[in-house]
Amino acid sequence: MATFLVLAVATSIDALAVGVTFAVLDTPILWPAVTIGAVTFALSAAGVLIGSAFGRVSGRKVEILGGVILIALGLRILLDHIAF
Repeated sequence: MATFLVLAVATSIDALAVGVTFAVLDTPILWPAVTIGAVTFALSAAGVLIGSAFGRVSGRKVEILGGVILIALGLRILLDHIAF
């Protein structure tokens, strides 16, 4: 959980630095925002397509494995919170 918090803070600092840089350079934000959105969309769509193709090839076994992994993560989070 602490790792996620550190990553969230790092991502926020990165976004703050980009915003301040755009302001200092007096750069219009439209084209960078469009570019960032397009790249994010393209990579997310590629991930969905690759995941879908992989799911068709591997079938039900991967769904079961994914479910087991999610249950394990949930149990780990639960046990971490019970320990406090």
